[in-house]
Amino acid sequence: MPTTTLSAKKCVNCHKDVTNSKRMKDHSGRYWCVECGTADQKKKAAAHGEVCASCGDRFPAAKLTKMGASKICPACLKRKTKGSGGPASLKGSGGVGTNKRMLITLLIVMALMAAGFWYANWG
Repeated sequence: MPTTTLSAKKCVNCHKDVTNSKRMKDHSGRYWCVECGTADQKKKAAAHGEVCASCGDRFPAAKLTKMGASKICPACLKRKTKGSGGPASLKGSGGVGTNKRMLITLLIVMALMAAGFWYANWG
């Protein structure tokens, strides 16, 4: 009776046996352990990504935010918007306090204009 032997499935990068564990398979039919496969995908995405106009590092295009004519990474976006008098982020967090100050300022200006109008016409 013939016996068949199964060849072990090994990661092409670290040569770990992935026969009985979670694994990935590339388009060439080669096996990757999850750690090596994920790292390889991130490396490829970064290599084919776009350059941040501020720091010069490469990122996947989906991670960059358009600011004017250029695109910048999340860290540079945070650095540029923090402390500049602008919003803390482009997602609108922290806008309640700014809106309340704006409303109070507008009410004071309107009250001063009404007082000036009243004084000019009846004062």
